[in-house]
Amino acid sequence: MFIGLIATVTAWKIDEHNYQLVPLHALLGTGVLLFAIVRLIRSIWLNRYRPMNTLFAKSGHILLILLSIIVPVIGIIRQMGMDDNHQVKIQWAVDLGNQWHGELAILLILLIFGHIFMALWHYFKGKSVFGRMWGHQGVKK
Repeated sequence: MFIGLIATVTAWKIDEHNYQLVPLHALLGTGVLLFAIVRLIRSIWLNRYRPMNTLFAKSGHILLILLSIIVPVIGIIRQMGMDDNHQVKIQWAVDLGNQWHGELAILLILLIFGHIFMALWHYFKGKSVFGRMWGHQGVKK
């Protein structure tokens, strides 16, 4: 999903005629939002089974989930502020989206890469992290 989101943005930044990709971008963003909501519910539901984590790890996971919800919501608000011809009808909604959607999305992407890096780091140090990510213990390397 994230690769598709990045690809659509890149395509219309290169050539504005690719702005027709906005519906695909919105669909993928909605998918991210739904996935994040499910992930949030799962995190709350299974919180008592989670191992003790550092403040750094907990903060990173909370930020990942929150930004995965906030970024699409801001995108939806911006779209609601425009009519079918992409003309502004609600200025504050468009301004909010223009100011924060892209910037927070970049932060989210950086956090995702950080999460991948740290998961691989722990895996190669011999810790079983991938099993925990999928909800079971998994086998240590």
